[in-house]
Amino acid sequence: MNKYIIRGAALAAVVMVAVLGCQTAKPALATAAESAVQVEKTGFSPASPAGQNSIDISLLFGSADAILSWKVEVTGNGLVQKTWTGDAKYLPASLTWDGNSESGASAPEGAYTAKLTIDYG
Repeated sequence: MNKYIIRGAALAAVVMVAVLGCQTAKPALATAAESAVQVEKTGFSPASPAGQNSIDISLLFGSADAILSWKVEVTGNGLVQKTWTGDAKYLPASLTWDGNSESGASAPEGAYTAKLTIDYG
């Protein structure tokens, strides 16, 4: 499921939502208007053997020079389970989620969505 959301004038963010567990193809380039979150596994379980107990979330974004701040949220059952934030100094190409919530407890089993929000100023 892909969804584009443009926030108000103060936060010029483009958001693409990818349902964790969907297999997607990685585009070659991303512009500010094409910033995206992608996953390449069909799912995972924190209780699985190594290599299957986490999921990598790829972040595609436009010019890193124009980024003021960013946030990635993993949500499920209407609740934010995990959040990563940063500024222009550090926007990684990918993040790894081990299925734990912000409190460190295992998130409930289910479908999750990752959302990337970028403030380009």
